Amino acid sequence: MLNLLLSTMSRSTLRKFTCTNNLLYIDSFQWPKESNLKYLTIDHCTRKDLCTILRHLLHLQTMVLRHFNLDIHTEYEYLSTTYPQLTSLTMQQLFFSMDKIESFLYLTPSLVHLRLEGCADDAICNGSRWETLIRTKLLSLNQFEFSFRSQNYRVVKMNATQFRTPFWLNEKHWPIYCIYDYPKEEILLCSTPDILTELEYNFVGPVVISKTIQNVSVSTNVVRKL
Repeated sequence: MLNLLLSTMSRSTLRKFTCTNNLLYIDSFQWPKESNLKYLTIDHCTRKDLCTILRHLLHLQTMVLRHFNLDIHTEYEYLSTTYPQLTSLTMQQLFFSMDKIESFLYLTPSLVHLRLEGCADDAICNGSRWETLIRTKLLSLNQFEFSFRSQNYRVVKMNATQFRTPFWLNEKHWPIYCIYDYPKEEILLCSTPDILTELEYNFVGPVVISKTIQNVSVSTNVVRKL
């Protein structure tokens, strides 16, 4: 199996690859000396694993991480190296701690596209903190898609005002939506209502939505506008 994987990864014509096992991360795997891979999707990954991948795949531009674990015990070992080859990153189905995601994104300064999906702590709904991170560490970012779920309605609603600054509305033109599902007692902070359809998010009852840009249309079959 390892030989087959190595042979596949070594193909000069290989540009896109999906890995559904953890063979890339075992110590006995011998990475190819040269790879032209540009697009990689993986099912499970830790921060250490991701750094290993980026260290060996120097032409990799796009990554999709379906299950990503930011918690590692030797995190400090990976803070000094950055990976400028990566320009697009999607991270799905994880719990987002702002401290950890902030630390991780320092490693990928060339991102043009970033998509995050999952549950979140209170700090990740802080628009001012995101603005600082993007201005100082993600200077090339022009497409930011996210969907953060939380049960702390008060904190999310209070922080939603921080996404109404000139940075979000005028400079980046990124409308932010705050959607509350009453029966689930769950609030969703997302960058566009379209992400709800893509995520197949199932509302179980009436919902209320507020948005930072009032002239952006919202699909009435998904939400009821506040």
